[in-house]
Amino acid sequence: MTMDIEHFIKLSLDDQVVQLRGELGLLQALWAREGAFGRVWTRVLDLLISPSSRRDLDSSARAVADATYLQLVTRPTDLLSLIDSQREERAIWLLRDYVRHRLARNDVICGLATMPALLARMPQDSGWLEVVVLVYGTRRLNGAPGRRFTIEDLIPLGVDTDRSTSRAVLASALDNNQLADSETERLLAMFPDDRHFRRVIKRQ
Repeated sequence: MTMDIEHFIKLSLDDQVVQLRGELGLLQALWAREGAFGRVWTRVLDLLISPSSRRDLDSSARAVADATYLQLVTRPTDLLSLIDSQREERAIWLLRDYVRHRLARNDVICGLATMPALLARMPQDSGWLEVVVLVYGTRRLNGAPGRRFTIEDLIPLGVDTDRSTSRAVLASALDNNQLADSETERLLAMFPDDRHFRRVIKRQ
């Protein structure tokens, strides 16, 4: 039976984490109370980053995070709300955990690639940005195999967001004839020492 929210928020933070496991209704009610959710979410992050000696507490923290990712993070702004009050290193840890999580929504990840103003409010780190670049670019390529794209179509945040991953996306587009002819000179200017790009362009 779901606990009354007023009684719930009077529990210790550790007890709240344990009680939230498997209680989606309670989690949703807490989500609506930003301050109360923020306090327990900070404790969840504590336990994920530095596990305690209590296996039930640690596993509950993982379960709460999983449920939050799946049920509550439905827009990029929801993800921003999870990191807003966290220190930079903790925010980076959370973003890395989310974008690589099996329950993360591709729509949310792709949304980040088209919202530079929102992205600018998040800590910049290749450990999660590379996933945003890769998921967005490959989703566009796979979603329209007969289309030829511009560089901006595939990497709207710019190749310098993560050059290695941007190169991989653009190489896939070039190899599969999905890069517009007008983009070849720009591609070579962006990656002047890339022998693969020069060889494929010369052959086309």
